[in-house]
Amino acid sequence: GINNAFVNIQGNSRTNIHMKDANGNETELLEPAPNVTEKEWNHFLERLGRILEGCDMVAVCGSVPRSITPQMFSTLLSVIGTYRLPLLIDTHDKMLDVACAKRPKLIKFNRERIRKQLGKKDCTHQEIITYADALIKMGVENVLVSLDKEGALLICKEGAFFSQSPEVNVISTIGCGDAMVASVAESLSMGRSPEDMLRHAMAISSANCM
Repeated sequence: GINNAFVNIQGNSRTNIHMKDANGNETELLEPAPNVTEKEWNHFLERLGRILEGCDMVAVCGSVPRSITPQMFSTLLSVIGTYRLPLLIDTHDKMLDVACAKRPKLIKFNRERIRKQLGKKDCTHQEIITYADALIKMGVENVLVSLDKEGALLICKEGAFFSQSPEVNVISTIGCGDAMVASVAESLSMGRSPEDMLRHAMAISSANCM
């Protein structure tokens, strides 16, 4: 099995419901995350420190609970930073600014989040690349942007790379972004080129939705 080190909290874990009708229309019902007390947060940081001693890479992903401030999130990333581990980030809003300052190995966006970050209803590949280049100059090593059925963009110091999505029978897209981040983690550990890293991520993400 997979080892875990969950930290129990007083609040209930949120439930997210994803519905799809016969015509392919999708609706999501996303509950807010529970509050995390200061005592629970400190317990988590303490346990995390012990876990990191045996890690090769760290991915920080998902929505942040409302009670977690940017300063607390910065502390989390600083704890990880003391172990000099490659850091992969898949979050958004204020926490993204905090993450960029930590020079992560990867920042992952989806189409909705990159639009929000750019303040646009839609954005071109070039607009995404220009924004990602600015992050690269700040110290972010790789910026990965998934674009739903269109494909994905990977921007790094070696250049900007685009991969189309293969045509597959989509059953559910839940977890595709997580699969993509996991694929990048494996590619980084294997020393794959940016082109191969993007191809691998696109293949794993597409397989996840079948």
